[in-house]
Amino acid sequence: MNTDIPEVQSWCSSSRVYCILSCSTFTAEAWGFWFMYLAPILLKGQFQEDKYYNHMLKLPDLIKLMVKLELQDKEVVVIENGLIEWVEYYYQYEDQISACTLPIHRLLHVTEGILFCGLVWTSWIFLMEHFCGFLQAGLHSRHIPWSNLNK
Repeated sequence: MNTDIPEVQSWCSSSRVYCILSCSTFTAEAWGFWFMYLAPILLKGQFQEDKYYNHMLKLPDLIKLMVKLELQDKEVVVIENGLIEWVEYYYQYEDQISACTLPIHRLLHVTEGILFCGLVWTSWIFLMEHFCGFLQAGLHSRHIPWSNLNK
C-alpha cells in the first residue's frame, strides 16, 4: 500500500494548488512537495542526459527521510551518507550545472542540524511560513495592520 497517496490528495485538495501557476508564490512547503512528488514525474525525459535525472531522483528520497516526524540513529547516518554522495556527484558536473552551489553545499550540514537542533520539521522554515501566511491572511489595512490582527 502506498502511504504517500493520502498526503498527496490532502495537499492537492487544499488551496495551495494555485502555486503551480506561478513559481514566485511557492512556499518552502510547496517547493518540497513539488520536488518530492511531482519533479520525479514531470522532469522525466527533460534533461539532456539521463545521468542528471538519475542524480536528481536520489534527493527526493533523502528529503522524505529528513522530514519524517521521528528518525532513528541509523536513518540519520543514511541521510548523511546519501547527501555526501549526492553533493560529491553534483560537484563532478558543476561546470555543466553550476547553479545554486551554496544551497547544494548546505546539504552537507543537514545532519549536523539534526544532531544539534533536532528533527528538521522543528527548525526548518515551513512552520514560520505557515504562520506568516496566517498573519498575512488577516491583514486588510496597510495603515493600521494591528487592528485586524487583534481580532
